[in-house]
Amino acid sequence: MNIMLKQLSFVFVLAVVWPAFTAIAQQATNINFNLTLTTQTRPQRSITLSNRSVAPFGVVTVRADLTYPRDNAGGRLGNDQGTISFVFNRLDSFDVSVNIPDGPGSGAFPRNFTGNISGGGGAYKGATGTMSLTLNADSFGNNILSGNGSVTASGKTTSFTLSPPLPLTGASASGDNNVFTGSGTVTPIGNATVTFNLVGNQGGADGVVTLAFNPTDSVWFYLSFNGDGPPPPNTPAIAVGGTGAYAGAVGAITITFAPAGQSFAVTGSGSITQRGAGAPAPTITQVSTAYGLDETAQNAFIVIKGTNLVPSDTPKDGVIWSNAPEFASGRMPTVLQGISVKVNDLPAYVYFFCSAVTDPACASDQLNVLTPLDTKTGLVRVVVNNNGVESIPFVVPMNPSEPSFLIFNTQGYVAAVHSDGSLIGPTSLYPGYTTPAKVGETILAFAVGFGLPTTPLVQGSSTQFGPLPRSQSPPSPQCFIGTMQANIAAATLISPGLYQFNLVVPQNTPPGDDLIFCSYNGLGGFGSFTPAGNLLTVQ
Repeated sequence: MNIMLKQLSFVFVLAVVWPAFTAIAQQATNINFNLTLTTQTRPQRSITLSNRSVAPFGVVTVRADLTYPRDNAGGRLGNDQGTISFVFNRLDSFDVSVNIPDGPGSGAFPRNFTGNISGGGGAYKGATGTMSLTLNADSFGNNILSGNGSVTASGKTTSFTLSPPLPLTGASASGDNNVFTGSGTVTPIGNATVTFNLVGNQGGADGVVTLAFNPTDSVWFYLSFNGDGPPPPNTPAIAVGGTGAYAGAVGAITITFAPAGQSFAVTGSGSITQRGAGAPAPTITQVSTAYGLDETAQNAFIVIKGTNLVPSDTPKDGVIWSNAPEFASGRMPTVLQGISVKVNDLPAYVYFFCSAVTDPACASDQLNVLTPLDTKTGLVRVVVNNNGVESIPFVVPMNPSEPSFLIFNTQGYVAAVHSDGSLIGPTSLYPGYTTPAKVGETILAFAVGFGLPTTPLVQGSSTQFGPLPRSQSPPSPQCFIGTMQANIAAATLISPGLYQFNLVVPQNTPPGDDLIFCSYNGLGGFGSFTPAGNLLTVQ
């Protein structure tokens, strides 16, 4: 039985291969740095996400991820740049790299531009091609995108058209997110390029400073501060690992970030200690919402992957919290056979872990944990403790919500059941167990990362229940099957971190595999989407 089916009753996990770090000789280096940040961009994640007809492909999910450069005052300095993705399922997709003149929301219309197909996944791995696009505005001032192109993959060229035109509906992003880049010197190491990712939170901001000394070797520093604007002078920052010679590095610096005309000067000093030889330390390489993005939210199931995160003699089928003694007193376990996790310095609840040494289905050491109740937004640190040995902190964005459907397999069939509890999917998915949904039927689909219900929750309690907050303006949540909006009969937290959506399959939904996604405006109006490429089979 594979790792997904083992946990079908609750949370599904997916393992991928990540490289292990190599221990190196310990070496502490005192550093001074003098850097100049010359470029500022403001990422806009998921500017649009909707299911559209793209002839001759049929219905696909189209999404745009764009950034634009800004000056010190936040003014636009150049065009929007990024990718427009065409997603067929969780495996098959291709990306179009674009440079939009003046960007959405500024300048005269129409604006014509060309995009280059820059690769893809699954059947479109290595795809090439071009696309001609037009950005226009309707009578209400909404941005509308139309275009056509051709894509070549596996020796086959297909012409396609985005029809009808696609409205750009607004960004899904938390607070003010800016990325600054530049270069300078780090004494005595030498020249360095610098990237400063700054993410706003309720009372201030968090940031990660990356110093890259060459294409292989870099070190990361995490900082957090209160108030608006840049970090105050001499803000402390701690090393949270790196790459190459600085993989697993520790240390601390103080940093001063000051405007200098149209640039920013970054100065400071501190020390970096490279990892010492000996027993390999626990190393986190990825943190993501279960089946979602590399981000998280409070009361969300997350997947942590890496090396040496769990004992090498972990049982083949992993360890799950089912028999944890804490449940006898109505609590969830924060320690499971010596393994614990902290998210933003708060104990998380350890649901499952497996070892790459003993479980072929566990491609890297993996933990599934439920994040604590915590209103923090911005960047947070995740730390795994393996029987007394802590990992280097791993930094991940934390949002008010980060929704994701649970899925049955890598192609993206959502974990859903009929009203009688039998599984939904193509008959070939699990022969004898899965059948398609029917038009007009109310199905039950399971998801995580939608944040808190209207019912107050108690930190650590093993009982969680309550309806998801809903609004009419804007309508939220909204779910779509194919291009049809599905009626949400109920959206309810039914157990710790697990939401159940009762969806009515719309009339006129085409038979076959239909794309499904939900959008949600949660706490503070934060907008978020389930990942692109999920499927629901309808007959």
